[in-house]
Amino acid sequence: MYDQKKVLFLKVLTPLHAGSGTDIRSVDLPIQREVHTGYPKIESSTIKGCLRDTFEFNDKNNNNDHEIINAIFGEEGASELSAAAIAITDARLLFFPVRSAKGIYALITCPMVIKRFQNDMESFGVKNKICIPSDAPALASENNILSLDNNAGKYSILLDEFRYDIGKSPDFERCCNDLKHYIGLTEDIAERAVLLPDDDFKDFVTHATSIVTRIKIGNNGVVENKALFTEEYLPEESILYSFIMMSDAKLDSKPDSKEPKYKAPELMGFFSDKLPPVFQIGADATLGKGFVMTYLKGGDTND
Repeated sequence: MYDQKKVLFLKVLTPLHAGSGTDIRSVDLPIQREVHTGYPKIESSTIKGCLRDTFEFNDKNNNNDHEIINAIFGEEGASELSAAAIAITDARLLFFPVRSAKGIYALITCPMVIKRFQNDMESFGVKNKICIPSDAPALASENNILSLDNNAGKYSILLDEFRYDIGKSPDFERCCNDLKHYIGLTEDIAERAVLLPDDDFKDFVTHATSIVTRIKIGNNGVVENKALFTEEYLPEESILYSFIMMSDAKLDSKPDSKEPKYKAPELMGFFSDKLPPVFQIGADATLGKGFVMTYLKGGDTND
């Protein structure tokens, strides 16, 4: 059904709030999370809506691409009705930034996340050759900039207030270099990446997000009564991935032909060419929140 498949990597440039509505827990406006793992994510509907808004905004001056944009994202109106040719999966977390006593910050991940990423890539038909390291209490690459020398041939890393004795693994360094090749958004993964146990990773992504207390100002320029609320953000430097799939257009066929008006390769080519290097996702756009850098990759070639 979907002839074209690529993977979209997103690097968070400014704190991002893809909200899940109000909550009865300590945070009034939490971010979206997976139910079974608790890992932060971005819903596919959120990504699709923000991408469509971006494509339409960039086309509003000439309106030359209105029809093909509708073919990709779908059209609904009084006279036209068609499903989208594009399918987008939820954006899953791959690396999460955490404060480090040395090197400013680390990019943490875990064996479950790496293995899931590889399985996802294989399931969606995107070729990959990622070296998955064996499980260990904590691993970093041999040329990392985060480790502290304990003067006994051993090394440790301080993440927030937690200390980890780490091993310097060439296997993990190869894994980081493989990921750098696929992600295409940062050159320092091997220097900053740390592989933590699955449970520790979950604790960090649950409790180390950014929580901001906000207020609402009334018409007279003063704080409104009972207008204090907290909002959660996915921190900058987070790296996520989503899969983009494309079918033939669902619009009416060409005149006197049963062929679709747009074929999947044409639509994916247009999407790849017009995908902006940076666009905005989620709430608080006027506060400069939610800007992400994009990198689209398919097969063994960079796009």
